[in-house]
Amino acid sequence: MDTVKTAAFAGKFYPCDREKLDSLLENLLKQSVKDYRIKTRAIIVPHAGYMYSAKTAATAFQYIDTNTKNFFIIAPSHTTNFSGLAVPSFDYFETPCGNIKVNKALIYEIAERKNADFFDEAFEKEHSIEVELPFLKKISPDAQIVPVLYGKTDTETIAKLIDDYWINTGNSFVISSDLSHFYSIKDAEKIDNYTAEMIETQNINNFHPLQACGSTGITGLVQFCTKNNFSMIRTALTNSGETAGTTETVVGYGAWILTEESKSNFIKNQFPDMVISICKESILAGIKTGNSLDVEEKLYPQVFYESGACFVTITINERLRGCIGSIFAHKPLLNDLAQNAYKSAFADTRFTAITEEEFEHIKIAVSLLSEPQPLEFSDEEDLLSKIVPYKDGIIIQDNGHSAVYLPSVWVQLPDKKDFLNSLKQKAGLSPDYFSKTLKAYRFYTVYIDE
Repeated sequence: MDTVKTAAFAGKFYPCDREKLDSLLENLLKQSVKDYRIKTRAIIVPHAGYMYSAKTAATAFQYIDTNTKNFFIIAPSHTTNFSGLAVPSFDYFETPCGNIKVNKALIYEIAERKNADFFDEAFEKEHSIEVELPFLKKISPDAQIVPVLYGKTDTETIAKLIDDYWINTGNSFVISSDLSHFYSIKDAEKIDNYTAEMIETQNINNFHPLQACGSTGITGLVQFCTKNNFSMIRTALTNSGETAGTTETVVGYGAWILTEESKSNFIKNQFPDMVISICKESILAGIKTGNSLDVEEKLYPQVFYESGACFVTITINERLRGCIGSIFAHKPLLNDLAQNAYKSAFADTRFTAITEEEFEHIKIAVSLLSEPQPLEFSDEEDLLSKIVPYKDGIIIQDNGHSAVYLPSVWVQLPDKKDFLNSLKQKAGLSPDYFSKTLKAYRFYTVYIDE
């Protein structure tokens, strides 16, 4: 006889009436702004009561691949203490919109391969699994679920679990987690923005459990992304004070989707025209008002609010007319685009300011930079051996001197030694300069032009 895990939070965290719940989900998914043309197989979503977090969750659920056969729901245990992973023995999980079948074959496989324990008690009053189920039932009514709770475990365990089952394109992954808990709204915004940046830059070394109740699930997915050169793209970031609660103490909510490419390539593929438009609008604003574009005036897709670094190059009749940029991502990409476009037009000391008459003839090119990575080398020949022409952008720094060349410079300087010597001169050093304190970094660019 089939066993069914009864819904413990229907009527509490979400409507228990089938029609009301279905209508709510329909409206949430329909009203979510669909910024991206993508289908994903992995998301991070919150698990609070629907009045607080369902709108945020819907921004990510709407991108789930509807061809999914199995939804792995990876969530933290809030009510039961244990070590490792726990799986259920139930055949179905109940929702007001109908029961969802558990893929028992995968459950038994995980129990054997991952040493997961069958532990039904841990699932009985666990909302972090249950609140995701109505969304999944709505999006893909016939799909099965693979619920996995984790207790005291490490990031590597979750990353390996995802990695082992990613190869089957019929599998998708829902990482269930809220963000910061019970800070003032101002403090929560600071903490959650910091958490978002760690997820989006994949710099999770110092990710603290207090940043998110599902921190291990989040860092496990991010580690998986890092290994495979995938990216996490933001769809929403908010908190209960902005949705349905007091601002004195709030809970943070965020949602992200996985894309199987770099963030820069994602932006190029999704928004090339918008990138150029932001730059041109900022230059035009500079001509008319003397200031860069006010990016607070309208809303942009959430990926533009992630930290990013760019160079903006202006040409007229194929001749350089200005080029300024950022080496390190230290502000939202939206701001970096607007400010670097403005500086390229009006603050590049090699040129006079762009005029209104010239504006009609300018062409914009944007280089989106990856995070610079240090190069380890023993001497100059060793450094030269590690530089890849036409691919690497290079930064050098030593004793207060620094300079950067974008990969596009290889067209003018195709020889590695000439490239490096010219870069030294740009930094104010002699071509034959070398010291043990010289530092070099490589980065890559994605190029967007008109």
